[in-house]
Amino acid sequence: MKDLMFVCTGNTCRSPIAEGLAKKIMGNNKAIICSRGISVNLEEPANMNAVKAMEKKHISLKNHKSKRFDPKEVTENMLILTMTTRHETYLKYHYPMLEDKVYALLPYIQMTGDVKDPYGLGQEVYDQCADQLETAISKLMDQLRA
Repeated sequence: MKDLMFVCTGNTCRSPIAEGLAKKIMGNNKAIICSRGISVNLEEPANMNAVKAMEKKHISLKNHKSKRFDPKEVTENMLILTMTTRHETYLKYHYPMLEDKVYALLPYIQMTGDVKDPYGLGQEVYDQCADQLETAISKLMDQLRA
């Protein structure tokens, strides 16, 4: 199984949700599963609405601390999945040596669009984001196991 890194902007909403879901779906696999943000300056906890959305799925984000993307953390076996095509473009531009490892999540699994940022919106939008990511991560895991 590949190592997985999920990347969004601040690493407080979408990518921690994706990380939590992937860890739950993969179980006790030895693969590295983590999340990072491209605009992280200070360590911050996961957004409270993201925490609540994940509690409904029996996944805890209470110990999450945001971390900035660092190319030194990328393993040879790692797949870097971004929440939007803009994140994908940013990483490929700034880290061209990683171009063959970076993909926007939804297009990678033959779904359309981007994972929309719920930041600053209501709980319902966070719940919808978590549901969308749950569907996407399940599809991703099926694809990686095939």
